[in-house]
Amino acid sequence: MPSKTEPVFVFAGYRDWALAILDGLRSKHPTVTVRHADTPEKLTALIKDDHISAVLMAGWSWVLPDHEVEKQPIYGLHPSDLPAYAGGSPIQNQIIDGVTASKVSIFRLQPGIDSGPIIAKADLSLDGHLDEIFGRITEQGIILFADILDTFPNVAETPQPPGSGNTVRRLKPEDSKLTKSEFADLTCHDLNNLIRAREDPYPNVYIEDETGRLYFKRVEFEPSDGSDI
Repeated sequence: MPSKTEPVFVFAGYRDWALAILDGLRSKHPTVTVRHADTPEKLTALIKDDHISAVLMAGWSWVLPDHEVEKQPIYGLHPSDLPAYAGGSPIQNQIIDGVTASKVSIFRLQPGIDSGPIIAKADLSLDGHLDEIFGRITEQGIILFADILDTFPNVAETPQPPGSGNTVRRLKPEDSKLTKSEFADLTCHDLNNLIRAREDPYPNVYIEDETGRLYFKRVEFEPSDGSDI
């Protein structure tokens, strides 16, 4: 058991890239106690422990009640340049909008959607396939969260300017459907973005007709010579 003077952290995450961050943190800080929660029930149970110093959260899909947010610091990872693209499906929404240069933002949760003070940011390229993007998020997440472990409890914060961002909605499985007319009207560039934004593990883009449903799991795009895309 760690002593009462040693910080005890909880890592909340269940996606593969988030679990890779947890593995990286434990490797970099083998003497720091980092417990793991992969469901809301497990996180709630751990937060009730008065020995918990802070929570690190990555790839978490559930909204926490205010009393849990306010009990101890919770530092969340959001793959956008907050306050831009606060809210759901930030990676997908940015790719669909044509954003290629973004950030991994670490912020302290407060009541409200991704509105708490910023702890740190790191560059994030949104080029390539989702598995490549997740790999970059993992690399930056390990570095940024490790800095919190190194400096806690003296973690510097910078408030987000109010009203300066845009909040986006979480994409639903039905958003992956394209009609044949929508498919025909899209440029190759835009169609590539739609498809790669919904690569596995997300619901893939599809079209359908009376013969069945055609899924687009992964494509390759080559820009035209001289294109500024």
